[in-house]
Amino acid sequence: SMLGKPEVGWTKVTIGEFEQDASYTTCVPMDCLEACLHRVKEKGPLAFTFDAEGPGRFFVTSTSSDTIISWEYWEDPDDSCIRIDGVNDVRLVLEIVHDIELYMDDWCNEWDFSFTKEELTHKLEELKSLLPEWYPLRNISHNL
Repeated sequence: SMLGKPEVGWTKVTIGEFEQDASYTTCVPMDCLEACLHRVKEKGPLAFTFDAEGPGRFFVTSTSSDTIISWEYWEDPDDSCIRIDGVNDVRLVLEIVHDIELYMDDWCNEWDFSFTKEELTHKLEELKSLLPEWYPLRNISHNL
């Protein structure tokens, strides 16, 4: 599970060993679905931006093999970038679909109200409709 249950404008982002709270200052559910759609439509890598407020913003970029997390401003440059081996773009897309579906009511009641449940559902269904065509191809090419 990549996105934890939303509560009063916060969600926990978990990718492998990495855990960080992300705030409502970015529209996490819609932004994540948009990023997944971008990737599934083969328009570029899977990339997300989250705002942890105190520590600042962090960026997640995922490829077919692993995921890189980098901090926008970090005191020690050696610690500003983290590689999560074995967590790939397919896994994150599927986890986001699951987490938004699982907490649909919470995203709509506990977030920033910049979207309606209908809009979120529509975006989720659009992504889900593309997954059957996209996922098996990614699986086959990854195993070659």
